[in-house]
Order: sequence, then C-alpha cells, then structure tokens
Amino acid sequence: MSETMRNIGLGIILMKVRFSVSVPQSNWGFGFRTAMYVEMKNMTDHQRLAIQLWCDEHDLPVKYRAKRMSEVEAWVEALAPYETLLHDRHGYERTKWMLANPMPSARGNISWTDFYDWVQLWDNYNEGLE
Repeated sequence: MSETMRNIGLGIILMKVRFSVSVPQSNWGFGFRTAMYVEMKNMTDHQRLAIQLWCDEHDLPVKYRAKRMSEVEAWVEALAPYETLLHDRHGYERTKWMLANPMPSARGNISWTDFYDWVQLWDNYNEGLE
C-alpha cells in the first residue's frame, strides 16, 4: 500500500509543483538579485499525506514554499527523472538554467561587463522559451 501511495504522491507533485525564478531589483551589488522558490499549494490533507511519503523518501521538505537554495536544488535533482512529466516544465527549465548559470556577484573581481554578459544570456534564454 505504501508503494502505491508514494506513486500517487509523485503524481500529485508532478501536477501541483511550481517553480519560480525572478530577477528583482535590490539596493546592493549590481542592483538586482535572483529569487527562486518551489511551491505547492491547494493540497488537501490526504494529498499532503501521499506527497509526504514520496518526499520523505527523497529528503525533501513538504511546505507551501521552499526558498532556500539547498531546498530548490534538492527539488530540481529529485524531479530530474520525471521532468518530461512535469506540468510546470517551463518553470522547472528556468530554475535549472539559473542554478547552472548563477548571477555574478558584485563582490570580488566581477565587472559590470561580466554582469551585462550574464543579463544578455538570461534575456536570450527567456526569449527562447516564449
């Protein structure tokens, strides 16, 4: 029974999980930052129990919104074998891209040119998704 419930939980996750990536303005660094999260909302108690079984097996947090970088990375990695089945594949792909191509930090030897080059890559990537 628990194997069936874990599979049901995975199915619910594939339909309900949403990935969000944005680049809002900030008051430090180059004037922008990245914000990512994984979200699951509108779950019934029974759905939450099925989801919890699958998430426990993969050491994933079950909460409304997972914002920590380690949590986002864990969700992306755990769902990689099922990415073609995800309802929010567009958000998943954007999140994967951002994890693989993080925004340059204004600290250290990063120049405005490096930041601008990253912005161009991000914009080009997003234009290609539309």
